Amino acid sequence: MKVRTAPLAQCIIDERWLIVDVDDAYLELLGRPRAEVVGRSPLEFTAPQDQAFNDALLQRLDREGSGFVITKRYIRGDGAVQWVCNHVSAFGDGAGPRRIIATCSVEREPILMGGRQARARQDAANLARIFATAKHGFGDDLIGSPALEALLQLHLAEMEGRSLTTRGMARLIGQAPSTTLRWMRVLEQRGLIEVERDMPLDLAAPLRIGAHAQRTMETIAATLPPFGH
Repeated sequence: MKVRTAPLAQCIIDERWLIVDVDDAYLELLGRPRAEVVGRSPLEFTAPQDQAFNDALLQRLDREGSGFVITKRYIRGDGAVQWVCNHVSAFGDGAGPRRIIATCSVEREPILMGGRQARARQDAANLARIFATAKHGFGDDLIGSPALEALLQLHLAEMEGRSLTTRGMARLIGQAPSTTLRWMRVLEQRGLIEVERDMPLDLAAPLRIGAHAQRTMETIAATLPPFGH
């Protein structure tokens, strides 16, 4: 496998979800030797708090072939926590079982997406535009819901590999930072969002949509026709 230049790293997983190949950048990211990585599941190196979320997305990829983007924590060989943004997709060359490739970056920067990922991102963007159009046409008092709009923005950010803080969310949904923070606390208590990097939930906290909320948003977005049709 060709070695990739940092900050991008890659690993290839087989149909059993075991790592069959990695580049040197991935080994450096995990702080582990090749012999300790190949043949094991990447979930073994994933922080316990992120395993269920990651597993749910892998299960969906296995069923539907749908690629995904996830921000999660790896546990390095020295025990340190490493936050990464992983873009995960399935591929096959027709010569053998399907493989899964994960491209990892330390920073949340979007990379080129495959067809399924691009379609899922477009679905999310369409849903965001429809919501914005409804607010403009009917008014915030009838259409606006800070909690729903926040989940929508987090869903779109996850699809695009972006990070949103509570303060940034306040600007996007047109609410005061203090009001937005209260809504984020409600969503966190209900398990619909998570705070990244073990930070307290405050205005600077980077946010992530939860697994259940993400699946629900994807289901809603996929039922909508292309925007403008």
